[in-house]
Amino acid sequence: QVRHTVLGRARMKRLLNPSALLKHNADGWKVNYLRAEVELFDEKPDSVLDDATAIALGDTLRELSKLADEAQEPRLSGQSISEHVASSTTWELAELWQQLQVVWHGHRQEMQMIRQVQDWIKSEQEGGRLPPNLPAPVDVSQLGLPSSLLESLARSQTPQASELSDDFWEPMLQLQATRDAAERGE
Repeated sequence: QVRHTVLGRARMKRLLNPSALLKHNADGWKVNYLRAEVELFDEKPDSVLDDATAIALGDTLRELSKLADEAQEPRLSGQSISEHVASSTTWELAELWQQLQVVWHGHRQEMQMIRQVQDWIKSEQEGGRLPPNLPAPVDVSQLGLPSSLLESLARSQTPQASELSDDFWEPMLQLQATRDAAERGE
């Protein structure tokens, strides 16, 4: 059982147990919590965006939503964009962006795995190992799918189990390192 108290945001001065980053159990889970010496930020309360920034961000998010719709990816609805931008603090907007990135990542991973399964099925059909016309819906667990592909497909359908790349975390960590709302808005 772990107990902790949230005091606010902090800057890490040094890691006390850096090996915790590298140690995993047989199932691939971290076995220890990372501990650090930290310096707490003296922060002013966060505020909502000024009108000009809110309008520009709203326009950008609506354009992004339109592109996501065209690409048949998850997206924010037009109404929720306006609501979030107009009334959210910079931290709430950062959380919204992070959640959207996680959803996109999971969706893309799942679509990639579905394409791999479809390619495998087509290859098996062309080789005569599967009938040319499969009943819909297809139960892939009954097709003899290689276990590694079946496991990857199952993992792709659980976005919480996916690893996000540095391309995801680096901008989020840079945002976390800002001292105030003005710096986050730059």
